Amino acid sequence: MRYRILLLLAYLMIGLPISAQRVAQIFCSDGVCLTVPTEVIDSLRLSTDGQCVRFVISGTAHELDAAVVDSVTFGTGQSEVCVTYTAHGPRVVNPYAFRGVDAAMQDGVVRVINNRSDELTYRLSGSGVGGFKLYSSKKQTLVLDNLNLTAKCGAAINIQSKKKTTIELPAGTKNSLIDVAVYTMEGEEDQKATLFAEGQLVFQGEGDLAVQGLYKHAVCSDDYLSIEGGNITVSQAVGDGLHTNDYFQMTAGRVTVSGTQGDCIDGGEGYVKIGGGYLNLTASAADTKALKCDSVMSISGGEIEVTLKGEQTKGLKSGRTMSLTGGRLHFTCSGGVVVTDGDPSYCSAIKSDGHILVDGAYIDIVHSGTAGKGLSADSTLTVISGEVNIALSGAGGTYTNASNTSDKYTATGLKADGDMHLLGGTLTLSASGSGGKCVSADGALTIGDAEHSPVINASTTGSQVGGTTSGGSTGGRPGGGWPGGGGGKPGSSQSGSGGNPKCIKADGNVFIENGEITVSTVSEGGEGIESKKILTVNGGTIVGTTYDDVLQASNGIVIGGGNIYAYASNNDGIDANGTITITGGVIFSTGTNQPEEGFDCDQNTFKITGGLLVGMGGATSTPSSSACTQRTVVYSGSVTQNTRLSVCNSSDGSCIFSVVAPRTLNSMTMLFSSPDLKASTGYTIYTAGSYSGGTTFQGLSWGGSYTPGTSKKTFTTSSMVTTVR
Repeated sequence: MRYRILLLLAYLMIGLPISAQRVAQIFCSDGVCLTVPTEVIDSLRLSTDGQCVRFVISGTAHELDAAVVDSVTFGTGQSEVCVTYTAHGPRVVNPYAFRGVDAAMQDGVVRVINNRSDELTYRLSGSGVGGFKLYSSKKQTLVLDNLNLTAKCGAAINIQSKKKTTIELPAGTKNSLIDVAVYTMEGEEDQKATLFAEGQLVFQGEGDLAVQGLYKHAVCSDDYLSIEGGNITVSQAVGDGLHTNDYFQMTAGRVTVSGTQGDCIDGGEGYVKIGGGYLNLTASAADTKALKCDSVMSISGGEIEVTLKGEQTKGLKSGRTMSLTGGRLHFTCSGGVVVTDGDPSYCSAIKSDGHILVDGAYIDIVHSGTAGKGLSADSTLTVISGEVNIALSGAGGTYTNASNTSDKYTATGLKADGDMHLLGGTLTLSASGSGGKCVSADGALTIGDAEHSPVINASTTGSQVGGTTSGGSTGGRPGGGWPGGGGGKPGSSQSGSGGNPKCIKADGNVFIENGEITVSTVSEGGEGIESKKILTVNGGTIVGTTYDDVLQASNGIVIGGGNIYAYASNNDGIDANGTITITGGVIFSTGTNQPEEGFDCDQNTFKITGGLLVGMGGATSTPSSSACTQRTVVYSGSVTQNTRLSVCNSSDGSCIFSVVAPRTLNSMTMLFSSPDLKASTGYTIYTAGSYSGGTTFQGLSWGGSYTPGTSKKTFTTSSMVTTVR
């Protein structure tokens, strides 16, 4: 080596055109190549004893032990610090040697200290065992160029810099990082992931990166983590797949995470913001989350596929509000419920400790887990637009709650611990497990408004939790029968319990202002729309075919508009358990045989001041004459399914309405009221015949022409409520 250095000095002295060469390359025995631009080399010589190589670079002296210098050559310079891992150890090219960047190796780990004032790029490539550790006070870019690195004693890549690090994944490259199960710590320095950074981490590019976390997390930033590109795959992690303290955001790229014992992606104490890209997340370990944060979560674009397998796992989980204004979200869930100290914790596709807003997102949830939840908000839940499809098949069950009493849990599609607002969008919800519920609000529920009209299709096919009991709606008086009203069966029903399947329920008031709503149930206890207080319908269209009541309230029902079809196969069509007030709308309600009714308000006030309404059943509640301003007729007879019944003015033949009976009632009570019914006027009830023109809603027609069939009964409207037998 001494002779090679002397030869180099000779070249310098005789003035060979080394300035035409751009850098001097000093190859050291530890695999580090120090490159120095020739124009900044003032002198280069051996010490008098030949033990050191002395450099003067831009007026500053430096020394190298001559024993570690293998050779000195000249070549073309570069701007990147390059690290190449091989089976024989890493090789480093440092183009900033003696000028602010120190690169050294110890036991396969490349340690770089950058004291420069500019931002540098580090290119890592090759395959081997070792590590890369960087200290810097400036931002930096790491280019992973077909790097396959297995750590030797800690993190594979350890960025001990609080400044932003950009991880560039060039198109066509395939990179992999694996750490070790036990880390060798260095002082107080933090390292808790295969790819770890003290500062911000930003991923860009179109290449692939596969990461395994054998010690804790796979990828971790103690600041924020941003995905702007790349295809990142985490196949296992003892902790989280991607972990950050401040926040997580994604605008492009692909991230696939599975095999974690912690969360797939943890946004830490900050927010999660997804505007684009693709996420495929599988949470298999119990009580973990696919995508979580302690603050606000907002998703406005991209596509997310989530698989939940572990008990009480969560798909999207925010500690505060959640805003879903775009993107396509798909969930496949099979995790069950866990009860701890009398408190059940559920497997939920989407869970927020605060408010949930859906306004433009597409959400598809398939959940087979016990008592599984679709969207669950600890506060309010609002849907303004978008599409929500939820199919629940998990069963309900019983448990002992914190008060040491028996309680029930059931699968629920949309759940709010506070109020719920289903103002717009398209919602298709089904629950086939025992006690399943499509919509459940602990507070008030509003459906539609003046500007929004949701389309809601909700159905349940499951039985009651713990089997069936006899009895229909709550609150019906024993043996009431027609005409006094209140014919519902005695209060032995479980319709007020949490174990009954229900399409839509609220513990507070229900307000239906607009929308197209379809509800259906097939099992005992299965009700369509229930309010534990007052149910109000002012608009929209409701079509219900249920086992128990289609519309049910604990304290009264108010109908001011809209179109309502209520068909209960084993109970009342509409059951108020309080007063009924009808001021408008079109209502066709049918209950089953006596004592069930089309309209049931027990012996409370039944007020009619407007609207077209027809109720069929084995009995009916009788309108309160003193409260009504529109005439009503209560007709007793019989009808066969699919038979047409029509009521016409006996004088001019004008048809008040015509209806096709949806069921056979051998002992029928039909209540009907219309603004076209006049005082002291004769009318005829016909069967059969034909009807044309006008408007038809679920077999009820009006405003058209009727060709008479067989005259069944004639009567005169002698009072506000006329009884015809």
